[in-house]
Amino acid sequence: MSTVYEKIVSVICKPPSQRTDFEAQEIVPWFLTKSPIFASVKQEIVKDVIRQCGFQRCQKDDVIIKQGDNGDTLYIVLKGVVSIYVIQDKDNNEEVLAQVNATLENRVHDLDRSGLGLKVWTTGEGNAFGEIALIKPDCIRTASVVIDETADLMVVDRNLYNQSVRDVLEQEFKAKTRFVENNSLFRSWSARHRKQLAISLRMERWEFGSPLIRQGQPANRAYFIHSGEVEISVHPGLHKSQLPNMWEEMETKLPVLTDSMKPPPGNIAPHEEMKRRKNNTSKQQEIGLVGENEFVGCLEFSLRLDTYVYSATCTAPTELLVLNREQYDRFFEKRYPDTIPEFRKQVGLRVDLYLQRIQNAPLMEYILLLLENSYVLGMIGSRSVGRKFEGNNVTTRRSRGPSVGGAASSNAESGSYNSLMDNLQRRYISNRICEPDNETGESSLQRLESRIADWLAAMNVGKKMDGQAKMAAGSVQKLRRFKVGDVTETPRPGNKVIQLNGK
Repeated sequence: MSTVYEKIVSVICKPPSQRTDFEAQEIVPWFLTKSPIFASVKQEIVKDVIRQCGFQRCQKDDVIIKQGDNGDTLYIVLKGVVSIYVIQDKDNNEEVLAQVNATLENRVHDLDRSGLGLKVWTTGEGNAFGEIALIKPDCIRTASVVIDETADLMVVDRNLYNQSVRDVLEQEFKAKTRFVENNSLFRSWSARHRKQLAISLRMERWEFGSPLIRQGQPANRAYFIHSGEVEISVHPGLHKSQLPNMWEEMETKLPVLTDSMKPPPGNIAPHEEMKRRKNNTSKQQEIGLVGENEFVGCLEFSLRLDTYVYSATCTAPTELLVLNREQYDRFFEKRYPDTIPEFRKQVGLRVDLYLQRIQNAPLMEYILLLLENSYVLGMIGSRSVGRKFEGNNVTTRRSRGPSVGGAASSNAESGSYNSLMDNLQRRYISNRICEPDNETGESSLQRLESRIADWLAAMNVGKKMDGQAKMAAGSVQKLRRFKVGDVTETPRPGNKVIQLNGK
């Protein structure tokens, strides 16, 4: 009994004139499921493509597309893996093509891929490549494509492309270009590199309930949400084993962050000890929803982390633009390192607001400090910061929001420590105990509202309140409700009474 794949190959290996409607219709579901390029295409059109497409079987190191060459076909990977390479240091297409041809002519045994430029993407089953030459009016190939292992390819020529998937691919390319052009991160980039980034980004469509990323998995891809919705959640208790080096660094430099996880001095009642352990118990905590123009997985890129620090699940059909780590290194680290501070700032805005919804997540707070005060943390070195810093009037204590202010100092080091100690006071709605004064509490709220405004402005949201905007606004409402009518919070057993507005 033949497999579905063997049936596919048996059909498209035939000359187009010998393929029947029934044979083509039988394998349409495979293409609808496996190939993103057909996700928005009617079944009749997919069947027509199957009836008229070409078929090509390739071997390892075969160069299917040469950068700088003219192109009139696109390819869909039925089986196997291909890699995409780009020569970046030449602007002239003739020079690029000459280098590619020279690399192929000088080949003895194995292909020297370094002559084809930098590897920017690897793709496999169901994915398409080569469509850019059909979309662009000049028809010039923008990259070279090499077979990594024996591969079967569906070949779609220009005529079949124009009558089948052209509209889908053109809309996708326009969406990627529009995203890059409108994103403030890339405004300082040259037009050529913005175009290259748009070409490099991959559009993927994920269904409701799909696990986009999982905490602890290798962080090799970042996602920009084009449409749809994603739920963010975190398991703080896994951070210590997941990132042991960072955790040790945090405990050495800023042990105050882990105070809430340590047992209090002296004897405590058994029920209080059970409550403390329950609060510190590892559990998945939902942070909230993020939507259009938001990003997921960029935190790990900005801090060069090997694994994801939180999880993300699609809560609706979602379209995503995918940036892999190689592309990030190529564009951000090598081409435009000046973009990284702004990128880290935008990531920090998200982390700051995510922390409004998390309990007992010291590593997330340390990550926020790394994003905002990496210089100061580096200056601390191996010195340990205690509960008070000599010469600084700010005492590190837990409060319900990031406080502002701090004594100014003519001494640069003291001033940096003041700033750091000031940031250490950021604490959020949770079961933690605090007694903020009215002035500090109001300043905290104003600063949080300012951050939310910056966040929404950074993602160009003004036309609607998306999930992430509602989440952020809800955090402020939770903070402000403690100030309404000068109400004193009802104390929990064993907790101090929290009083606001000087009452």
